[in-house]
Amino acid sequence: MSTALTQAVKKPNIFKRAGCSIIEYAKHVANDYKTVLIETVQDIPKNPIRSIIFSSTLGGIITAVCTNPTENEMWNRIAEWRIEMGLVPNSIHNTVADVALIERTELKNTNRYDYWNCLLFSIVTRRTYDSKVCYVALIERTELKNTNRYDYWNCLLFSVVTRRTYDSKVQVYAAQDSNLKDWPWDRFLNNVVDIGAFNRFWLLEKQFVDYDIKKEEFPEEQKPPS
Repeated sequence: MSTALTQAVKKPNIFKRAGCSIIEYAKHVANDYKTVLIETVQDIPKNPIRSIIFSSTLGGIITAVCTNPTENEMWNRIAEWRIEMGLVPNSIHNTVADVALIERTELKNTNRYDYWNCLLFSIVTRRTYDSKVCYVALIERTELKNTNRYDYWNCLLFSVVTRRTYDSKVQVYAAQDSNLKDWPWDRFLNNVVDIGAFNRFWLLEKQFVDYDIKKEEFPEEQKPPS
């Protein structure tokens, strides 16, 4: 009996066992990658095309991870563009660049953006409200009350209030048919502000192409060729 009790006491706890399992798993994964890398190097003379494809893919992934721009780099780049725009007369500012600078500055000042680091690239999305603003709850609930877009559920021991997209009395298809409602990823995509990858934010850079040229002054250049 005492021997069994001693063995039970000496048995490692669940956290220690989990830690050992994770370490062993990491070692196995590292050994697998090491084996693949060694075999790839050895197979270069036999299969040069496959080796080139593998090396290019691996190099592209490593490059994407290393050059994925951070949130601070995005705002530093915007600050640089603001300085560049300040050196150009307002009369010849590119409208797209102006709008992009104003919008992103407003999102920064009102804390209405989210930065998502996806390892290989990054995405910036906008939010309707600042998540830190306390009166947003008051505004939202007042709006739900005025537009009759909430449900109150009395669960006896507690109650729940939920929001609705439309007034319950509205008999339109969009309010009644679930097939007509937007998918969650549609709402996400419609609020994308920027996509960062390879050490740059692509939409930001695109919007500041020819930032010192006001295209409205050259309407003939915007016409498609006949």
